[in-house]
Amino acid sequence: MGLGVIARNSLSKVIKYLIEKVQGCLDLTIAECMAAEKAIYLDEKLNIKYVWIEGDSMEAIKMFQDTNVDMSILGPIMNVLKEQMKAFDQYKISHIGRDGNKVAHNLARYALHTTSQIIWLENFLKFITNMTREEAIICIESNEIIF
Repeated sequence: MGLGVIARNSLSKVIKYLIEKVQGCLDLTIAECMAAEKAIYLDEKLNIKYVWIEGDSMEAIKMFQDTNVDMSILGPIMNVLKEQMKAFDQYKISHIGRDGNKVAHNLARYALHTTSQIIWLENFLKFITNMTREEAIICIESNEIIF
């Protein structure tokens, strides 16, 4: 399975993205949580203060938003991630439709052809740059603000 993480600034400009191939069979909720974990880690390392994580797995988003103790197998990981989120000046977790998450899904597919984690902070792949423009236009037309 592949993971794809994309980050934008408040003007919808891509500032980074990450791909990673993950060995083994994972369900989509676990994959979404792993992608969020990668995003949080990278945001910490890059000293980003305002974070908005979007995902198309409603189950994963609910796990992040739930303030109750999580007794699931992902509970300990979710508790750590929730604590890490508190270190940001501002953070938000929200659900986004699959149409608004196409770039991350295409990055995840691209990750299947790699052997290690790859992070881009510049010199973005042309096909991803084109897709992010299209996705930004869709979000602007639907009055969604994306980061």
